[in-house]
Amino acid sequence: MSPSINRKDMVFLFLTLFTLSIILLPLICRSGSCETGGSIYEIYRSFHMICHQQPERSYCISAYSGVPDITSCSNLRMTGPYTFVSGSGRLYHQFPVCARCLGFYLFFWLGYLTTYGYVRRLPSMRTFVLLILPLAVDGTGQLIGLWTSSNPIRFITGMLAGVVSGIFLGLMMEGIPRTETGR
Repeated sequence: MSPSINRKDMVFLFLTLFTLSIILLPLICRSGSCETGGSIYEIYRSFHMICHQQPERSYCISAYSGVPDITSCSNLRMTGPYTFVSGSGRLYHQFPVCARCLGFYLFFWLGYLTTYGYVRRLPSMRTFVLLILPLAVDGTGQLIGLWTSSNPIRFITGMLAGVVSGIFLGLMMEGIPRTETGR
């Protein structure tokens, strides 16, 4: 008899593959593989459906010589689609989503993962709002031109909203409607 997989596990598998694709795509993007028309380029383009991918609001990674180096793409010179070079000549590749989406998706996955034993109750509405609010305020303020956020701020606001959203979905997939006690 083969074991069955439930809906929550299927969603976790999808989230894991999705999150891995965000992390691994710039790492497998080698010289020439991100060129217009290539398969890696087309995968990058597909992320445009869920993110604006603006380089100045994104992080780039270089992992060609030892320890990976992550920096804002705005600190680099663009040499091709999703490809950048530093002043020292080091090659970087842009993550397929912006800094805010990167924080959101990575921590959405992590929040969902915590519902496999660590988190057993839905966060209170107050906690949910407090963790979503920074993204809403920062994103709205930037959208209407009140300020321009830095990539670390974008990442952190995405991270806060992502972790609580992942917990919420993970527990809802189990059918747990209760909230934590107290405020």
